[in-house]
Amino acid sequence: LAGPALVLEGSQWRLAWTDERFLDASAQLALESTDLKQRTASLGWDSLDWNQQQRWTIDLHQYRAEDDNRPEATLKVHRARLGWDWTPLGVDINQVWGAQLGAKLLSEWVDQGDTDLRLLPAASVWKRWSTDPASMQLGVSYRERAPTLFEKYGDRGLFRGNAELRPERALSVDIQKADHQHWPGFSLYSRWVSDAITPQYNARGLGRATNAGRAQMVGLNLHQHWGLLPWLSLRARADWLEARDRSDGPFRNKRLPGRPEWVLDLGLDATHGRWAWGYAFRYEDGAFYDSPNLLQAPTVRLHDLSLSVALPAGLSLQFQALNLSDNRHARFNGFPEPGRQYRADFHLLFD
Repeated sequence: LAGPALVLEGSQWRLAWTDERFLDASAQLALESTDLKQRTASLGWDSLDWNQQQRWTIDLHQYRAEDDNRPEATLKVHRARLGWDWTPLGVDINQVWGAQLGAKLLSEWVDQGDTDLRLLPAASVWKRWSTDPASMQLGVSYRERAPTLFEKYGDRGLFRGNAELRPERALSVDIQKADHQHWPGFSLYSRWVSDAITPQYNARGLGRATNAGRAQMVGLNLHQHWGLLPWLSLRARADWLEARDRSDGPFRNKRLPGRPEWVLDLGLDATHGRWAWGYAFRYEDGAFYDSPNLLQAPTVRLHDLSLSVALPAGLSLQFQALNLSDNRHARFNGFPEPGRQYRADFHLLFD
């Protein structure tokens, strides 16, 4: 359940709640009988005052995992994050130079456990220039990423947590098309990562995220949007990624697990008055489950449909049919994604 975004002058509030009951038949065969429940609640606030070239964010998360068959295994995690971004040269679309500084202060604590406090800095600078027929932009950035709750605490099934995970650090260089005219948009980038967070699996199929050491990623993204008719549009995006382990261990020069080499997204969108209809297709290939690159993940092919209607008083309804072909894929070994799904959502916007 994703609550409405409450927009006030100069700020925005966000609220989300998920409640899941998880049954992993493969995990019960390999481990023991489980009856897992997970609840996640989050509250967020964003300042929207870009005129002062600064932005603040606050995010509060509470995660609870429990097993009715093993009450002693209950886990409750609290995470608080304070973010700050500063754009000293402004955000004018016509400017030639740009820069951004930022930092996130992350505090995490477990009931009857230790408290972890980390500062995650970020910085970027870019230069834009005009050429015929398009404008180009060259950028350099540095960021640190904290492990997600899933990476740190797992799903209590075949993917286990790793509370010792360290944030990964990435230095990136990219060149991209800076406007949306003429030929398709593109972005070419190279990224050097230290303490890369990546899943590993043992002989029993049990997985956990680890810090893999050094890694290098080179990627290319192509994207385009076409207005076919006044009420109909087509969008396309293609990504190629070469992600290699550059540490000195036994998996040097192997592909990093869990990262597909090819990703293709296609979408068809139509509107008529208050109604909107959409079709989306996603293709993924070239991913491995393991660091030795012996177990390749199956190809992912997903077909989705959506229908939404805007109603008076800021209310909108959306209906979705996801994974219509019931593609039984697994992004993590032994952790299958849901098959065909049907969803109904409502959104309410407050003035």
